[in-house]
Amino acid sequence: MKLFSFFIAFIWGTYIFGQVQFTTPIPVADGATYGYLRPKIALDANNEPVILWGKSSTHQIFVSTFNGSGFNTPVQINPVNTHPYISSWYNADIKNSGDTLVAVFPTDMPANRVFLVKSTDGGNTWSDSIRVDNIPPGGIAYFPSVDINEFGQVAITFMKHEAGWLNPRYVVTTSLDGGSSFSPDTNASAVAIGEVCDCCPAHMIFENDRQVLLFRNNNSNTREFYASVSIDNGNSFMGMNIDNQGWIYPACPSVAPSAFIDNDSLIAVFMSGASGNNRIYVSTSDINGLQNGFVQMVDDVVPANTIQNYPKIAGEDSIMAMVWYNTMPGEADIYFRFSNTGAVGLMGDGLNISNPTTGTQQNPDIVYANGIFHIVYQNNATQELYYLRAILDEYIGLNEPLEEPIQWYIQNDQLTIIFNKEGKHGLIEMLDARGAVIMTRNEDLSNTVTLDVQHLSHGVYWVRAEGGRPIKFYR
Repeated sequence: MKLFSFFIAFIWGTYIFGQVQFTTPIPVADGATYGYLRPKIALDANNEPVILWGKSSTHQIFVSTFNGSGFNTPVQINPVNTHPYISSWYNADIKNSGDTLVAVFPTDMPANRVFLVKSTDGGNTWSDSIRVDNIPPGGIAYFPSVDINEFGQVAITFMKHEAGWLNPRYVVTTSLDGGSSFSPDTNASAVAIGEVCDCCPAHMIFENDRQVLLFRNNNSNTREFYASVSIDNGNSFMGMNIDNQGWIYPACPSVAPSAFIDNDSLIAVFMSGASGNNRIYVSTSDINGLQNGFVQMVDDVVPANTIQNYPKIAGEDSIMAMVWYNTMPGEADIYFRFSNTGAVGLMGDGLNISNPTTGTQQNPDIVYANGIFHIVYQNNATQELYYLRAILDEYIGLNEPLEEPIQWYIQNDQLTIIFNKEGKHGLIEMLDARGAVIMTRNEDLSNTVTLDVQHLSHGVYWVRAEGGRPIKFYR
């Protein structure tokens, strides 16, 4: 029998903020044994978390999958004869399409190469490494980022140098056969004048046949973010500046951007020091017309000596949330900001969501599916990773007052609803977190109605009947 996440609030405990309900953070793995650096998160086909992180002292990258109440024993995904590059500001990248997951990492041994590993069972077992870069001896490949589209095709970007770390640029290579082979790489950062910021990680998006590379450029120490867009599977790119803050900085700010595609809009978040302090910005763009929307600081009223960094964003349609690392005197925590009105709703102060854990919190990551944001972060004091969920606490689009059923419960993959409307038949609808109807049935509302929910991926759902208040449940 599967465990149902609608009981997760009672297993872990929750705290509520506005329209979002948070589970108490739980540890992922023993940090002393497995490390805790720079976690990344993806989901399996059931929308359960798969978490990746690194242990730099032993050159290991680990992945752990969720079992319904906690995390399974971590699995090392890099071959034992490789030394991946792992630091507090960079680690391997991981993405998923259903139960197919792909992860990429750069190595210091063998020298300056990029490899991919793949899982087709939700992250439980992994393939041998596959060489991604196709560059001659002496050339350098570093800082890869990966995405996999709904067809199982893979796009990878990495920073490419000539021998001696010369001529840094971000290139993109595409695999149309699920990662078995890769196309010749294309210089996707040539859309900007200058060269790429040579210790700044990038972010890769692959949706349908559209690829978007986000990278920080360096034009005479002006360090701004660009989006490079391809509509032909990475064969050619067009670009635009999504930053326009004019940050001039003589050193290298080693911070990646984060973004997702909302229909034809690119919603991105990044850190810039253009104001004189490290602050988080939201940027919107039309990727079809390569037109900027707005660029705005998320919160322009923060306490003195506050530093914001390492932002991540996830969402779908108008529902989105972002997390970031926020430090001020006496505090180093993970902050969260939610919107159900699009990017404009992200403006304002954030909520400290790592309060249940003490010490210095850092390096958050976030993904979204079906009404639930999944979040992971590292705790430097305990040297552990923590995972929590932010669950939407309202149904968007239902305004009319409705009566409620007598009772409901879930058991053995069955949702049971007990009505008491003698002699009345009515329409029962099941809706997903966005309000889309995914099932309809005519039922006798004077009897007990049972609905099979085993086929549903994990997330937030609603059921409503004629004359009845909607029921929210977590699958």
